[in-house]
Amino acid sequence: MTDVANQSVRFGVAVRLLSAFAAITIFAIATSIIALYTFGKYGDGFNRIASSNMPALVAASNLAQRSQALAANAPNLAVADGHFARRAVSEGLHGQLQAIAEASEQVKTLAPATEGLDRLIQNQTSLGGKLEKLDTLVTEKLEADRVAANLMLRLRTLSVRIQTVGNNLSSKITAEQTSRTQIDALSAWIAAADQAIVIMLSTSSADTATRLNQLRSEFEDVRKRAQTASGQLSPVLFEEVNPLEQTLTQYGSGSPNIFDVRAAQLASASAVRGGLLDTKEAAAQFVASAERIFVDVQEDVRSQSDFFSSLISQYSRLFTILSLLCVAGACGVFLYINRSIVQRLRKLSESMRGSVDGRTAAISMSGNDEIADMAQAANFFVTSIEQREQGLRESLQQQTATADVLKVISRSTFDLQAVLDTLTESAARLCGADMAAIAREKDSAFYYVTSYGFPSGYIEFVKGIAHPVNRGSVIGRTLIEGKAMQISDVLSDPEYAYLESQKKGGFRTMLGVPLLREGTPIGVLLLARPEVHPFTQKQVDLVETFADQAVIAIENVRLFDEVQARTRDLAQSVGELRALGEVTQAVNSTVDLETVLNTIVAKATQLSNTEAGAIYVFDDAKQEFRLRATYGLDETIVAALRGSHIRLGQTGISEAVERRVPIQIADVQDDPSITLDIIVRAGFRALLYVPLLGTDRIVGALIVRRKRPGEFAKGTIELLQTFAAQSVLAIQNARLFENVEARTRELAKSLEELRTTQDRLVQTEKLASLGQLTAGIAHEIKNPLNFVNNFSAVSVELIDELRQALAGAKLNSKLRAEIGEIADTLQGNLDKVVQHGQRADSIVKNMLLHSREGSGERRPMDVNALVQESLNLAYHGARAEKKNFDIMVEQSLDPAAGKADLFPQEITRVLLNLISNGVYATAKKAQVNAEIYKPMLTASTKNLGDRVEIKIRDNGTGILADVKDKMFNPFFTTKPAGEGTGLGLSISHDIVVKQHAGSIEIDTQPGEFTEVKIILPRTPASVA
Repeated sequence: MTDVANQSVRFGVAVRLLSAFAAITIFAIATSIIALYTFGKYGDGFNRIASSNMPALVAASNLAQRSQALAANAPNLAVADGHFARRAVSEGLHGQLQAIAEASEQVKTLAPATEGLDRLIQNQTSLGGKLEKLDTLVTEKLEADRVAANLMLRLRTLSVRIQTVGNNLSSKITAEQTSRTQIDALSAWIAAADQAIVIMLSTSSADTATRLNQLRSEFEDVRKRAQTASGQLSPVLFEEVNPLEQTLTQYGSGSPNIFDVRAAQLASASAVRGGLLDTKEAAAQFVASAERIFVDVQEDVRSQSDFFSSLISQYSRLFTILSLLCVAGACGVFLYINRSIVQRLRKLSESMRGSVDGRTAAISMSGNDEIADMAQAANFFVTSIEQREQGLRESLQQQTATADVLKVISRSTFDLQAVLDTLTESAARLCGADMAAIAREKDSAFYYVTSYGFPSGYIEFVKGIAHPVNRGSVIGRTLIEGKAMQISDVLSDPEYAYLESQKKGGFRTMLGVPLLREGTPIGVLLLARPEVHPFTQKQVDLVETFADQAVIAIENVRLFDEVQARTRDLAQSVGELRALGEVTQAVNSTVDLETVLNTIVAKATQLSNTEAGAIYVFDDAKQEFRLRATYGLDETIVAALRGSHIRLGQTGISEAVERRVPIQIADVQDDPSITLDIIVRAGFRALLYVPLLGTDRIVGALIVRRKRPGEFAKGTIELLQTFAAQSVLAIQNARLFENVEARTRELAKSLEELRTTQDRLVQTEKLASLGQLTAGIAHEIKNPLNFVNNFSAVSVELIDELRQALAGAKLNSKLRAEIGEIADTLQGNLDKVVQHGQRADSIVKNMLLHSREGSGERRPMDVNALVQESLNLAYHGARAEKKNFDIMVEQSLDPAAGKADLFPQEITRVLLNLISNGVYATAKKAQVNAEIYKPMLTASTKNLGDRVEIKIRDNGTGILADVKDKMFNPFFTTKPAGEGTGLGLSISHDIVVKQHAGSIEIDTQPGEFTEVKIILPRTPASVA
C-alpha cells in the first residue's frame, strides 16, 4: 500500500526535465507575444504619421508653388505689345488665380486650424484687384500707343504730300518766269513745314513733359514762320499750299494733336509702372502668406514624428525588460536541473567510485525518483560486493565501453571548435568586421584557436606566436583591463608592438573583448578591419554578447566533459535541453532568418543522430517549397536541391503538410517516389518529414535524413516537433521584421521627398526673383528699342522717297552721283541698324520667355506622338526655309514609352529647338561636303520604368569640347550675328531640369555627330 502511495506522488527525472522545458517554452511564447504587440504598435505609429497631415502638407506645398509661379508671371502683363498678347497673359493669370483659390480651399479643408488662412485670403483678394487694375492701365497704354502710331503715319504721309506739291509748284513758277521772291517764299514755306513735321516726329523720343513742352514751343515758332512764308505767296500758290498748312496746324495744335497724344502716352506708361510695382508688392505678400502656411503644416508633421519616436522608446524598453526576464528564467531552469539532477548524479558517481576503490559505505540519497532508485540499487551492490566481485568487474568493463561511446557521440553533437568557429564568423559578419579570431590561454600565454577572414599567410605566421599579457597588443590590453579595448589605428598607436603581424594581416582597426568567467579572463574575442574605421558602441555591445556566448559554450563543454561518464539517456536529454535553449536564444536574439534556420537544422540533425537535414519554406506566391537551410550535405547536392521545385502533392513533404503530422520513411528503397532522385542517389535510406504549420497557413517542413534504414524513435520525433515549432516562430518573426523594415523604408522615402520639395521651393523663389528682374530690364529696353526699329523703317522709306524725288529733279551728273552715293551709304547703314535692331528685339523676347516660370496645363501626353509631331513641324519648317536642302529623318520609337505627365507646349518647344539645331548643323556640313555627305537626323524614345528617355541625334558638324561646357549658358551662341540669340538651349535646360525635374545631356564628336539625351519622370510625384 505504501509503495502505491509513493508511486502516486513520484516526481521523476523525466517530469523534472519536461517541467524545465515547459518553463523555457512559456518564456519564449511570452517574449514572442510582446514582440508581436510591440511591432503592432510600431505599425500604428507609422499609420498615424502617414495618414495625419501628409495630405495637408502636400496641398500647402502645391499652394506655395502656384503662388510663386503667379508672382513670376505677373510682370509679363506689363510688357504685352498688343491687345491680343495682353488678353492671353491676362487670361493665364486669372486661370492661375483660380487654381490658387482651389488650392487655398483644399488647405482650409485639410488643415482648418492652420494660422494665417484668413490673411492668405485677404492677400489673394488684394492681388486679384491689383491685377485687374494693371490690366486696365495696360489697355489704356496700348490704346495711346495706337493713336500715336496713327498720327506718326499721317505725318509721314503729309511730308510726302508737301514734297510733291513743292516740286509741282517749283516747275510752274519756272514756266511763268515769276520773280525770285516767289521762289524764295515757296522754299521757305517748304523748309518750315518739313522742320515742323520733324519736330512732331521727334515727340516719339521725348520721355519727359519738359522736353515735350519744349518741342511744342519750337513747333509754334516754326508754324509762324510757315504762315509768314505762305503770306508772301501769290494767290494761286497760296491756294495750293493752304490745305497742307491747315493739316499741319491740325496735327500740331488741333484736337487731337501729336503733343497731347504723346503726353497721354507718357502718363499711361507711368501709370503702368506704378500699377506693376503695386502688383509686385501684393504678389510678394501673397507668396509670404502661402509659405507661412506651408511652414505651419510642416511643423505639425514634425510633431507627429516626435510622437512616434517616443512610442518606439517606450516599447523598446518593455521588450528589453521582458528579454532580460527570459534570460533570468533560463538561468533559473539551468540551476534547478543542476541541483536536482546533476549534483545528485555526481554524488552517486563519487560513492560508486569509492565502492570500486574498496571503500564500502552506504549511499544516502534523498528523493523519490530514478536517481534514488539507482542509489538503492548501488547500496544493494555494496552490501553484496564480496559475493559478486566477478559480476562487478564485468559491469565496470561495460560501463567503461559505454562511456567511450558516449564520449564519441558527445563530440559529434557538441563540438566546441565548431561553436567557436561559428561565433567568430557570426561576430565578424554581424559587426561589419573583415577579420576575427578567438585567443585562449595555453602555458601562461594566449594563442589563436579560431580565425576568420585573415590571409592564409598571416594564419601560418601567428600559429606559433604567443601573446603575453602586456600593452603591446590588443589581446594583452584587453586581458590587463578586463574589458573591451579598441585601437582605432594600429599604425598610429605608439604602444602597439606587432608591426610585422600588421603587415602580413593588413588590418588597421582592432577590437578585443575579454571572455570572462566569474570575472577572470579566459580568452579574447578579436575583430579587425583593413581600414581605419572604429567600431561603434552598439557593435562593441554586440561583440560582448558573442563573448558571453563563447564563455557559455566553453563552460558548457567543460561541464559536459565532467559528466560524460553518465548514462547515455541522461546525457542525451541534457544535450537536447541545451540545444533547445540555444535555438530559443537564437530565435529571440536575432531576426536573421538564415542564421536561425541554420542553427535549428544543425541541432536537429545532431540530436537526431542523422547524417543530414534541411528546412524548406513554403512560397505562397508560387505554391511551392523552396530550400532555405541545410546541414551535412555536399555543395553539389545543395545546389541541385535549390534548383528543384517541390509543389503541393509532390514527395513526402506535401504528405506531411496535408496530414499535419510527422511522416517517417523507414527505407526509401521500398518507395523511391516519396523523395527526390538525388537523395536516393546520395545513399540516404531513412527519412523523417516534420511539417512547419501556422495557425491557418503552411510555413514549410523540417527534414532529417539517415543512411541507415529503420524507424525513428518516438523521442526523436517529439524533439523534432519542438524544433519545428521554433522554426515556425523564427520564420514568422522574420516576416514581421521584413514588413516593419518595408514600412520604415517607405516613410524614409516620403521624408526625403519632402526635403527635396523644400529645397526646390527655395530654388523656385530664387528663380522667381530672377524672372522679375529680367522682366523689368526687358521692359525698360523694349520701348526705346521699338522707337529705334520704327524710325529706322521710316528712314528707309524716306530714302526711297528721296531717290524718287531726285529722279525728277534737274541736276548735273556729278551732283546726282554724289547724292546717290550718299543715299546708298545711308541705305546700307539703315539696313544694318534694322538687322541689329531686330536681333536685339529677338533677344528681349527670349529674355522674357527665359524669365517665365511655365505655361500651359500639365497633363499626360503620349511621348511618341509628341516626338513625331515635333519632327514633322521642324522638317517642314526646314524645307520651307531652304527649298534645295534635303535631310533623311529616321525614327526609333519604343512602343512601351507610353505617356508622361508634362507641359506639352514646353516640351514641344524643347524638341523643336534641338531638332532645328540638328538641321542647322547638318546644313552647315552639307555646304562643305555637298557631293559625298548625306544629312541624317534620328529621333528615338525608350521606356525606363518610372522615366522615359528621348534622344535627338544628327551627323552634322559636332561640338568642340570648350564649346560643349558653355552650351547651356544664356546668350552663348556659335551662330553668326542675326542667326541665333544664345537663349534656345538655356531655355530648354530650364524647362527639362527645373520645370520637369528631368535631365539633359550632350554626347558629341567634332566633325562626326551630336546626340542630345533627355530623361523625364513619368508622374508629377517625381517632381517636388
